[in-house]
Amino acid sequence: MNKNKMNKDRISKNKMNKDRISKNKMNKDRISKNKMNKARINLNMNIQEIVKKFPEVEKILLEKGMHCLTCPFSNKESLKEGAIGHGINPKKLVKELNKKIKNIK
Repeated sequence: MNKNKMNKDRISKNKMNKDRISKNKMNKDRISKNKMNKARINLNMNIQEIVKKFPEVEKILLEKGMHCLTCPFSNKESLKEGAIGHGINPKKLVKELNKKIKNIK
């Protein structure tokens, strides 16, 4: 009878461990989804990096006259520098780009 009780305890502990592992996996999935939702464009990112990560914003940049996408400086120049160089308010541009990627995802 003592062995039966030990087996039941062991089975119970295994079940608790499986539940704990399952909860941890669900938390990791939730955190991963939150990180995806929080992906943002910022003023310090270079233009090439932005277009690679968020190709859906390319159209907005082109409409604003920022034909920097193929420019040799696009991998060195930040979004802020490019916007200022083209006479665009950088903060408004970032808001518009982030709104676009938020609506896509």
